[in-house]
Amino acid sequence: MPFPFRLLCDLLERLERNARRSSSTDRIQERDTLTILAWFNEHDTIIPRRGPETVAFLSCLFPERRPDRVFDFASSVERVMAITDSESGAGREITLEELDDTLDQTAASSSFSSASLRERVTTKHGRSIRADNSLLKVFRVLQSSKTKWMIRIISKNYSPARVPETLVMSKFHFLLPDLLRFQNSIPAAIGLLGNPTIRHMPIQPAVDTCDELKEVASRELEPQAGIMTAPGPRRMSVERKYDGEYCQIHIDLNKSGAAIKIFSKSGRDSTSDRIGIH
Repeated sequence: MPFPFRLLCDLLERLERNARRSSSTDRIQERDTLTILAWFNEHDTIIPRRGPETVAFLSCLFPERRPDRVFDFASSVERVMAITDSESGAGREITLEELDDTLDQTAASSSFSSASLRERVTTKHGRSIRADNSLLKVFRVLQSSKTKWMIRIISKNYSPARVPETLVMSKFHFLLPDLLRFQNSIPAAIGLLGNPTIRHMPIQPAVDTCDELKEVASRELEPQAGIMTAPGPRRMSVERKYDGEYCQIHIDLNKSGAAIKIFSKSGRDSTSDRIGIH
């Protein structure tokens, strides 16, 4: 079932109110926790946990976790708002899956977005698609309060609202925080949740069974070439860096030719940017 964008906006509005009503960090965190728990309890039956809708759900909750998307937003908004300033925003419901597809199309117009994202959008929509047209369709039906959150999603910054990452991920699925530490990609983590063994586990198991289930799940996990991995508890080599920047390099030994992927520290696919070192 498509998840309505307005429900995410409702959550973010509540979190923003929490931040504005208190100057105490502890008090804000306490209110945020109650807000998150109440929101998940209210909408748990329609929260997608499989398929493209799931990727859209988590990508919109945590836009900063999509380093593969880079938006040339200022110029797009300038063109879009010139057309829509005088038009009404009343109309149909926008779903997170539709919004997520629009974000993909917008990001695909930037050469700094990952090559895999741009290829995926081209395969789905063709090379003639214009990101401005997709944004225009969304902005035309959004009311101003929803437009605010649309802009903040594109900016990957919900400030002053704060989405408690660990709590929200744990409420979504008890394994999600660990899966993202293992494979630092929302689409990849959703793919792991689709593993037959993991799929049959309860979303929120009894506390005394969590460690055992995590142990069972860990036996099903294998790193994938081409998807950035988190270091986890492994021993790492650390050295002083005087210039340049760190990167993570994947070499798929099962492929010939273009089998190298390079990830920047943020997790963005920077293979094209670093063409000189491969």
